[in-house]
Amino acid sequence: MRLLAAVGLVLLSLAARPAAAIDLLQINPFFYHVSSGDLEKVERALATGSNVNATDPSGRTGLIMAAIAGNDEMVRLLLRFRAKPDLRDDVGNAALSYAAGGGHVEMAIVLIKAGATVDIENRQGLTPLMFAASQGESEVARELLVHKADFARRDYTGRTALMWAERNGKAAVMSVLRRSGAKE
Repeated sequence: MRLLAAVGLVLLSLAARPAAAIDLLQINPFFYHVSSGDLEKVERALATGSNVNATDPSGRTGLIMAAIAGNDEMVRLLLRFRAKPDLRDDVGNAALSYAAGGGHVEMAIVLIKAGATVDIENRQGLTPLMFAASQGESEVARELLVHKADFARRDYTGRTALMWAERNGKAAVMSVLRRSGAKE
């Protein structure tokens, strides 16, 4: 009887909660372990059949979550289990865009070597180079350019990576882009 009463209280409290709170109760353990950075549990989950390319309700894969968190080791682990680097979340961002915008140079290199498309665009036409430029991540921008990122590419508003760097006052990135041949 107490168990039924407890279950009833939980159900009543869930009915009063917003959908986001209910979603937290339904977290896939794989995503929880990726988010918490638990390499051992993620490896165990993948070794026992978890889908490395599964997505959460926002379309994020474990690889995207690891890139957002800046967790190089997790990215390497997921790639070892054949995570697809060009899968995108609901806004169209792939792991390389998050790595670039977050200034994670080594991660960007690892993703590119794993087959990530250097000029992958999100829904607004933004590329990893544009993310790096807008955030002032000159080392990442330099590495993307070494791997043939197109500095002349424009997003859907007509802005290039140089324009994003100028707009946000990122002088070091502007210098890197100009040395590579980018012009107004």
